[in-house]
Amino acid sequence: MQLHSGQIWFDESAWVGAEIEFPDCEVTRWKITSKISEKEDFRRDSDAERQNPVFSTARAVFVCCDPNNPTHEAILKVRLQIPKWQTWSEPPSVRAEQASSALSYTAVREITALKQLMEANCSSTPKLIASEHQLQGDSDLVPGGYKDFLLMERVPGTVPGDGGFLENVLPTDEWTELKAAFKKAWLECIACGIYHSDEASRNLIWDREQQKIYIIDWEEWDPNERMPSEVLTWSETVYTWWDIVNRRR
Repeated sequence: MQLHSGQIWFDESAWVGAEIEFPDCEVTRWKITSKISEKEDFRRDSDAERQNPVFSTARAVFVCCDPNNPTHEAILKVRLQIPKWQTWSEPPSVRAEQASSALSYTAVREITALKQLMEANCSSTPKLIASEHQLQGDSDLVPGGYKDFLLMERVPGTVPGDGGFLENVLPTDEWTELKAAFKKAWLECIACGIYHSDEASRNLIWDREQQKIYIIDWEEWDPNERMPSEVLTWSETVYTWWDIVNRRR
């Protein structure tokens, strides 16, 4: 069951306007200009989950820019370790006992995928610009816990539709165009050796002007060799998996 705390982990008053440093990046400092979204993922303190490399995490996606060239924008994804369910009111010393100092599991997954896609010259996914791993301070949510930053290319376009199957929410001509563009993008990612397993239209960016789909959010994926061949073969069913076509109508 998905747990919802109602907490705001990324207060815009604290984050928007902040500058994040990436020492190994050509542009070393990036200024956050707006927040796109945030979500939380809790883990309970159970024996099974102690073996799971995923800790309770809050994730936010921001737009940022080069302070010296504000038109040069990028996407910044931040992952913070957060306290386990209903422990966020505990003293910092107690919360610090939960700390994981390693790069977060989902950050490792996404960085690995984006690097492989870049090495394959994939044109249907954002490029990874830089990443930075830090530890939270004594007054933060989980002292000593991870604070991970991923800086990615801001691709043109928007997330299509407003929820539900795109067949039901987009004009017919645009839906037809999007279907064709999505097929090209999906096949290109498969050709690059990676299968995106978080299949949903929220993980698509649609640039109608260029007739281009970008597939984003590469936290959940599998290398082709781990997937059955029939899943890697294009069929009209793929549209349904990605909420593009409603086969249940």
